[in-house]
Amino acid sequence: MRACATALVACTRSWPVRARATQPGAGRSLLMPVGPDGLLQETSQFRVFVMSLLLADKYTEDHSYTNKAWATLSGIPVHDINAMEREYLGFFGHALYVSEGDFRGWIETLLA
Repeated sequence: MRACATALVACTRSWPVRARATQPGAGRSLLMPVGPDGLLQETSQFRVFVMSLLLADKYTEDHSYTNKAWATLSGIPVHDINAMEREYLGFFGHALYVSEGDFRGWIETLLA
């Protein structure tokens, strides 16, 4: 349960209202695809949620599901899963730890 909550905290920690289609040198974003209007596409939330769960699973479990299994479960091609994992980790600077204070603050926000 905490792994899922941690994933959601990480997912929503810096969620942009608008996103850039590219970051310097990064190319097109598979994790948060942007439409021609500059807004995130509907698939963005699902992809970020899947990545949050995938990385929470890998962070907390010694024997986690493979990216191929996540691709099968989510319907996202495995090459996209691999690229999105690198993009997500880069976005958070490879820092997946959520402090106790951040975790409690997020839970309080949910219960409010």
